[in-house]
Amino acid sequence: QTNTAVTLTLWGADAENFDGTNNPVVVIKCGRISEFGGGKSISSIGSTNIKINPDMKECYRIRGWYDSEGSNIETTNISARSGLGNFSAPWMSFKEVTDQGLGNGERGDYYQVMGTILLIRTENAIYKACPTPDCNKKIIDMENQMYRCEKCNREFPNFKYRLLASMNVGDWSGNQWVSMFSSEVEKVLGMTSQEVGEQIEQDSEAMAAIADKVHFKQFVMKCRAKMETYNDETRLKTVCIKVDPINYEEYNAHLIGRIQQLTN
Repeated sequence: QTNTAVTLTLWGADAENFDGTNNPVVVIKCGRISEFGGGKSISSIGSTNIKINPDMKECYRIRGWYDSEGSNIETTNISARSGLGNFSAPWMSFKEVTDQGLGNGERGDYYQVMGTILLIRTENAIYKACPTPDCNKKIIDMENQMYRCEKCNREFPNFKYRLLASMNVGDWSGNQWVSMFSSEVEKVLGMTSQEVGEQIEQDSEAMAAIADKVHFKQFVMKCRAKMETYNDETRLKTVCIKVDPINYEEYNAHLIGRIQQLTN
């Protein structure tokens, strides 16, 4: 009724189960409010409770307003930003992820963090993969100058290198082990998988030297957190699905927004 619109981002089961048919009234409890680059948005997190068309006096009032006039008016979108890229995942610290119990949903929860790479595990960080463009399965060396892919059920005279890194990432609140796939590891290292593989062919210790060069560098990481069970032990698994260099002007605007949110 204020002629204002805001973007709501849903993740996991909330997104899968949401039905926007007939423009329902949505009530959100414990949503994550983010402010970045002058725009505000709401995201669902592990503790978020969403109700559709609940039996509440306020909902009937909003429903009546929307049906009579709200659907025909022009609104101001307070989530609009200029040139800031895709920042739909909420900014969170590693401690907030733990405290708010993210990752318990079936699909996991998404967030972004400004993290410092503290350590990259160099063991098994690169492997020989199937050369087929749409297949990244690890190949078997047949020791006859041929390589077999069990997924494709074929043998090849060549292969491609793929990176798969596990790294310890820290922020102001703590640290977290994060898995990262080939395309994003390449951004961190500033090298292609093939370039890394060729250096290792010349020097088996090259991976350690390559990793050392990026230790203590900072990046913006968009991550997926999900609880997984292995050998009867349940723990939080974090995967970085996108990594970007830090735009400090944009990040400072985010911090100012958080400060204003806390002081108000």
